[in-house]
Amino acid sequence: MIHLTTDEALHIARRTFVVLEGNGRRLTATNDQADEFIVAIAEGRLDSVPDISDAPSRLVTTAE
Repeated sequence: MIHLTTDEALHIARRTFVVLEGNGRRLTATNDQADEFIVAIAEGRLDSVPDISDAPSRLVTTAE
């Protein structure tokens, strides 16, 4: 198991969203919503693989 601080997890998430945008996707969630998603994972409040894997469809969309 990998242990990250919340700040480390947020940093990784923000970089991931930048990569997504570079690949024709864009963040549709607010920064607060995206941060809350990552914090929920980091704190163990969100640990269901189906819930976590479904999140990108709720947080990003194809860029127009």
